[in-house]
Amino acid sequence: MLMVAAWLCCCHLHGRAQSMTTVNSIAEWNALPDNTEALLYLAPTDNAGKPNARVLHAYEGELYIRDHSGALLVYLDDDVVCNPAPRHNQHVAGWIAGKKLTVGGMPRLQSTWRTNTQRLVLAEPVTEPDVEPQRIAADAAADHLADWVYVQDVRTGTTAADVHIDNRFGLTAADYWHMPTDGSRVDVSGIVGIEGTTALVAPVCYADIRPVTYVLDENDEQFTLPQTAVDHASVRLKRTFNANEWTTLAVPFNMPVDGTTQLRTFDRPTDDGSILVFTEADGIEAGKPYLIQMPTTVSELNFRDVTLSPAAAQTTTTDGYQFVGTYRPLLFDSDGSERLLDSDGYLYIPDFSDDNPTPQLQGMRAYFVVPADAPQIRIDVDGTLLDDISGIRTDRPATSRIYTISGQYVGTDLNALRPGLYIVNGKKLFIY
Repeated sequence: MLMVAAWLCCCHLHGRAQSMTTVNSIAEWNALPDNTEALLYLAPTDNAGKPNARVLHAYEGELYIRDHSGALLVYLDDDVVCNPAPRHNQHVAGWIAGKKLTVGGMPRLQSTWRTNTQRLVLAEPVTEPDVEPQRIAADAAADHLADWVYVQDVRTGTTAADVHIDNRFGLTAADYWHMPTDGSRVDVSGIVGIEGTTALVAPVCYADIRPVTYVLDENDEQFTLPQTAVDHASVRLKRTFNANEWTTLAVPFNMPVDGTTQLRTFDRPTDDGSILVFTEADGIEAGKPYLIQMPTTVSELNFRDVTLSPAAAQTTTTDGYQFVGTYRPLLFDSDGSERLLDSDGYLYIPDFSDDNPTPQLQGMRAYFVVPADAPQIRIDVDGTLLDDISGIRTDRPATSRIYTISGQYVGTDLNALRPGLYIVNGKKLFIY
C-alpha cells in the first residue's frame, strides 16, 4: 500500500483552508503567480495507475520532489521539523499548503504558518525500474529545475561551462565526490538549480550512479588532466577499438583489462633501425603508450574505482626511437620524424598536402618519433611482423596522398585519376 508512513511534523494543524486555491500537479503549482498561497495536491497514482510523486532529495529544509508533470523544491522553514525525515525515492502523496515563490529563477513551495504536512504521507523507498535521473543534455538543464538529472558531456568551469557544478549538499570523498578541475569534461548526477540565468547542478549520489564521471574523449582537443590524483574515480572512455585489430593507446589511469585483450609495449629497435620490437605487457599503466588488440568492437568503455592521474602522457625511448602517448588530438610536424602505424604494418609519415595541410592523430593514442632519415620501419610483435599475424587499425587521416607507380604525387582525389596503377595508403590500386 502507498500510504504506510506519515510525516509527523512539529507544526500547527489548520486543515484545508476553504478559501485557498488547490492545484493538482507540480506543473500547475509552478504556473501560479508568485506570492499566491495555495494547496498542492499530490495524487497517489497518475493517470496510468503508476505511483505519482516521489522524493528526489532532502537536505536541511530543502525537499525536492517529482510527480508526473515535473519537479519542485519544497522549502520548509526551521519550525517545520519532519520526523521521521524524508528519504530519497520515498513515494509521497496528499496535500501541502504554502506560498508560490520564484527565488533565484527557481519556482518553489515556500512554507508559511498555514503549512500542514500532517496531510502528506510517505511510503518506503521504491524499487521500480524507472527510478532513475532524467538523462539530459547540458543545454537542457534549465528546463529541469529542481529535478534529479544526469547531465552528460559538460565542460566544468566558471566562464565557459555549459552547466556549473555547485556542491551545495556537501558531498565528500565517501560519496565518491571530487570537484573536477576547471575545464574537465564530465557527466554529473545531481539536482538542478539556477542562479540568474546560469544552471547549476548540485551533485547527489543515488541508485549506484556516481555524482561525477570523467569523460575521456578521443576527439576532445581541450582535454584537461586533474590537478591532483583522483581516487575511486568513474571514467567513461570514448575511444573506438575494432575487433581483433592492433591499435595504439595511452590513457591517464591504470586501465583494467581482461584475459582476452592483448597488450604489447615498446622494447627496442633492431640494429639497423628497420624494425621496432614489441613485447607482452601485463597491464596498462597510467600514461604509458601501448599496442592493444581487443576481441570485440567497442566505441565506449566504462570504469569505476580507478585512480585518475594528473601526470602527462609518457614516452618510451630506446636507442633514439620513441613511442609517444598523447591524450589530446595531435597536429604533426612536417619534418618526417613523427610517424604512425599503417594498415600494412609499416610506419608512415603523415601526409601533408593542400587538401590536408594539418594531418592529425586522435587522442588517447600513441605515435612514433624516429630519426628523420630512418628507413622504412615495420613493427614486430613477439617475434612476428605485425601484418603477418593480424589486422591493424590505421590512424591515417581520411584524406591521403596518391602517387603513380613511379612515385609521382598526383593529388588526393581518386575520381580525378586516369586509368592506371597507383599507390594509395601504401597499397596498390588499379583505376579502370
